[in-house]
Amino acid sequence: MYLLRILLSTFFSTFLFASSLKVKEPKFCVKCRYFVPPGDEDYGLKLEHGRCSLFPYSSAKFYVDGIIRSTDYHSCSIARSLNSMCGNHASKYKKKYIRKIHEKSEELEDK
Repeated sequence: MYLLRILLSTFFSTFLFASSLKVKEPKFCVKCRYFVPPGDEDYGLKLEHGRCSLFPYSSAKFYVDGIIRSTDYHSCSIARSLNSMCGNHASKYKKKYIRKIHEKSEELEDK
């Protein structure tokens, strides 16, 4: 019985050690379901200028240009820099699920 306890504790400690070595991928805003990529009205901006739909502006009027927008959001860089929003650890991050379509599906539909 004593030998069994030692074997089980050794197994679990080895398992915990091995699982702690697994490198976790950082939580990128681009892979979050709240990420809003810059649109055509943003004049070709890159993804780093994306916005977070989880944090809309509190005022309907944007303070830089004075244009009233029905839905406008803080940029992802602002949301990730403030702990009251998402913060460095991405506390509000939710993984975006992307539906993968099988490559041979077109061939199957044609037959």
